[in-house]
Amino acid sequence: MSPMKEECYREPIFDNVDPENIFTNTFPVLNIDLKTAKIEDTVWTGQFELTAYHNDYCHALLLYFDAHFSDASKHISLNTGPNHRATHYKQLVLYLRHDLTVCKDEKIVGTLTLKMRQGRDMEIRVDYKFSGANNKPVAESQLFLLPGKKLGKS
Repeated sequence: MSPMKEECYREPIFDNVDPENIFTNTFPVLNIDLKTAKIEDTVWTGQFELTAYHNDYCHALLLYFDAHFSDASKHISLNTGPNHRATHYKQLVLYLRHDLTVCKDEKIVGTLTLKMRQGRDMEIRVDYKFSGANNKPVAESQLFLLPGKKLGKS
């Protein structure tokens, strides 16, 4: 495997993804209340279950966030997903080591763990399972490192 390809399996890519490339439901993995979250909260874990709308190939998982500000006089939402107008917050593409051949109504299930590291670095661990009609069963764990950007540096 080429070093470039191997790097794609370790470091996520920021991109605006065309909604036509999405073939599963979306699934909220984490819900963090910033009013009650503590600086000591450095690990978040959530489960997901994605169901295919039609037959397709799955090469990656896509992460994005929605932020809702409800304490203001007017409720404000910032949506960064592929089905919303593009912002400078792009989606995070996590390429899978195994291309999955997924048929309509088949499910990809798993757990996502986000862990803050030193500075603004973050570890993203994805544990997923898939057993489809056209695929050997897959149970995989992948660890991604999202390097944090240093404030004030270009």
